[in-house]
Order: sequence, then C-alpha cells, then structure tokens
Amino acid sequence: MMARLPLLAGILIAQLLLISAVQLLGGDDAEAEPFLSFEVEQITEFTIADSAEQTVELRRNAEGWHFAGSADVPADADKIVEVLEKLSNLGSPWPVATSAASQTRFEVTADNYQRNIRLATAEELLADFYLGTSPGYRRVHARNVADDDVYSVDFANFEVPALVDNWLDKSLLQTQDITAITLTDGWSLTRDGAGWLLNGEPADAENAQRMVDRIAQLRVLGRHDSAIDTAIPTRALRIVDALGDYILTIRQLATDGDYAVASERISGTYTLASYIAEQILVDATELEAVETATAGGGVD
Repeated sequence: MMARLPLLAGILIAQLLLISAVQLLGGDDAEAEPFLSFEVEQITEFTIADSAEQTVELRRNAEGWHFAGSADVPADADKIVEVLEKLSNLGSPWPVATSAASQTRFEVTADNYQRNIRLATAEELLADFYLGTSPGYRRVHARNVADDDVYSVDFANFEVPALVDNWLDKSLLQTQDITAITLTDGWSLTRDGAGWLLNGEPADAENAQRMVDRIAQLRVLGRHDSAIDTAIPTRALRIVDALGDYILTIRQLATDGDYAVASERISGTYTLASYIAEQILVDATELEAVETATAGGGVD
C-alpha cells in the first residue's frame, strides 16, 4: 500500500492541474448566465399570480406605480422598487435540475406553481418565470417559462404576494397644507394665522393641530370590497387643502368594528382602523379652548 502512495498522489496532482487549466482557458464559457437580465428602470408592468388564481397587475406611468385599470389608485412604489432590485440581482446560479419530473416536484410548471411573475415594458416582455418550493431559508426554486432548467435562487415567495392590499400605498388618502376641516354634522376648524378657529372661536391649539395632523397623515388598512350596511349612517368631512376642497366619507362597518372610508379624489372604498376613525369623529367639546384661571383665582 505504501508503495502506491506516490502514484495516487501523482494522479491527484494531475487532476488538480487539469481542473485549473480548464478554469483558466475556458473560464468565460463556464460562467452561468444570469437567471434574470433587466434594469429596474425598464419595467413598467409587473404582474404576480399565484396557484389560487389570484393576480395583482401593477403598472407605472409618469405619475408613478398604480394598479392596472385604476390609474388613480397608487401602489407602494418603494416596495415595488425594492422587490424589482432584488430580482434583478439574483445572480448567475447553476441549475439544480433539468428534467420534467423535477419541474413538477419543485412546483415550477405551467399547471403547478406557487408564483408566476411577469416583468415587461410597454413594448416587450422581459421576464416570465415561475417560483415554487423552498429548498431552504429565503431560497426558492425558480424556472424561466422558456427554459427547462430549475434553479435555486436567493428569494422567497412571501416577498411577492398576489394580494392587492399587500401592494397598496396605505397613505393614498393623505394630504397636506390643510386650511379648513368641517365635520358636516358637527364642527368646523379653519386656519387663523398660526392657529385654528373652532366654529369661529379660538380652538384649543394643541388638540386642533392634532386633529389636522390625523387627517393629513391618514393611513388605511386596505381595500374594502364587501357590501356595507346602509343602516349605519355615513359621516362626512369636507377638507380644504392646497388643491381645493373634497369630501371624505366615513361609515362604521359594524358595531365595535372598523370603518369604511372613501374620498372624492380616489376611486374605491378602504378600511380604516376603528381607533383612527374614532379620534377623528369627535365632539366639538374636544376641540374647544380650555378656559384658564386668572391670577386672582377667577376664570377668564
């Protein structure tokens, strides 16, 4: 056995030299192609479908990202760009399988997939691929529609949900530069220099500003597509801002439940958390200026 060691060592050295030679002489040819090849700035259409036949279609125009068929309903541009950047940097993995059986096992076929992602410009489809099972933490099996090879890429299905609410810009009802707010069945706030008037009289400065900020920074929970109980009365806020005036309507969905909110400026009805709605639909007494005691103990 000892006599054979020099021979075995020689064979090992020869193999290592051969591998090095192949890498040096044919390294460029041996490099894997990138799984996806596109620039984020190119993409104007981003479509996500899942196995439950749910689909989200996102589009980009001069104003930004929105939902197909609803150009006035903004999508979450920051989230979209973050996901596109990650997809554009998946790198050049080597395939982990190439057979039809493996495509079925890894759930990356036209009839069995967990996600189908399509990325396009207005003129050209740049990527069309399936995401399937996960081989490990934050990794997923992936296959381009036009390719039989299956890859394991650094991504996860939860990053591309096929639900509209996950891509909705939750700040879509926000505004700025408010100069007046009227709760049509209650009170009216109007800007007076650096302060606010409540029904024509000085309001509590802190509470009035807090109310204005609540409305200016309004965030919804998601869309509300279900039927609304019309027996529950609707309340309305007329808001004046830098763009003019508009109406927000708010209605409770059920006793002790969340609220539905709609704006004249954006199509659709959205869900508003109950605690936010209840902080807005307050009585005038919560906005009134607090009387202060005089130095002699009286009340102004």
